[in-house]
Amino acid sequence: MSVTLHRESLEAYARVGRRPSGPRPQRSAAIERDEGHPDEVRRVQRQNRFITARRYAVANALHSHVTLTVQVDEGRSWMAAETKNFFRRLKDHVGWTFPFVWVVEGGNLDGQSDIRTHVHALVPVDLSARIQHEWKHGHAHVDHLRDVDDVRRAAQYITKALPSGQGQQLRTGRGFKPQPERVDLESTSALPELLLDRFGSARPNTTRCSEMNGVPVGFSMFWLSSEK
Repeated sequence: MSVTLHRESLEAYARVGRRPSGPRPQRSAAIERDEGHPDEVRRVQRQNRFITARRYAVANALHSHVTLTVQVDEGRSWMAAETKNFFRRLKDHVGWTFPFVWVVEGGNLDGQSDIRTHVHALVPVDLSARIQHEWKHGHAHVDHLRDVDDVRRAAQYITKALPSGQGQQLRTGRGFKPQPERVDLESTSALPELLLDRFGSARPNTTRCSEMNGVPVGFSMFWLSSEK
């Protein structure tokens, strides 16, 4: 059994059995496969962005969900550039580097032309009031997230409408990416001891099984807090 531990993000994934052996598919074959299933490609991209945002936000305790709006809609490119500059200026004003994750939503892209361009951001609680004060282009609405489950739901919410492709869609503060730990176990009987050592509890609050062709291939485990 192979186990990937995300201690800071309070989650782990256990793969049943070993990874398939043999060479990986060539890039051309992968492209041909993806072009035949565009809906599946979009689903996988959306899921990967959600997972990245979820782990980053939980690991860095981003318990404020900020929505930035504008009075004059200049489009997605302008909004992305201005938000990037805004967070850079904010870092200079507060005097330290801080974690964040933000996305642009709406604008004339992927059928969102009827939605005004805006930004969703997850930030530390102690910066939310400063952001409300400093954002001058429109309103800055803040929702405070009560617990880890709220943070995970907010990460899913802000990544739900991201278009596939189109370059970088998810922006995060550098230097705060949580690092996973990978452990190979001889048998499943060793898993509880490993989880107890890393999370302080061998019983996750939520467990989800993943399948391939109806056969379980692994399971994801989530905790709300750590006793370590």
